[in-house]
Amino acid sequence: MIWMLFLMSSILTHYSAGYSRNESPPARVALAAAHWLRRVANLLAIVNFVWLIVTCTLEYSNFYSTCFCNSGVFSRGKAAYIVIYESAAQRRIGWRAWIGSLVMASVSGLLFMGLVNILLLPL
Repeated sequence: MIWMLFLMSSILTHYSAGYSRNESPPARVALAAAHWLRRVANLLAIVNFVWLIVTCTLEYSNFYSTCFCNSGVFSRGKAAYIVIYESAAQRRIGWRAWIGSLVMASVSGLLFMGLVNILLLPL
């Protein structure tokens, strides 16, 4: 999202660079929008950076080491007292949903890559 804001800002700046500042009102609006998009993108990038640092700091300071996080099947194995699936039927349903979501994500990723390759072909 941040990259797209920067891209739109550079496109609008390129558009408005072809005109003098007093000549065209749309060019002035495009330049103002480019400045606004660039500032918003910079602010979002800073917020993203701070969020990443805070999350990593909390992870390494054992902030997420709560009773709930340490009681699941992934951390305790057979001694877990929070079980995701209670029966074999629920396990099968969960497995099918997981496989379905994996297939859907893979297909959508492959379709996107194919679309990008088609659009990048020279005419």
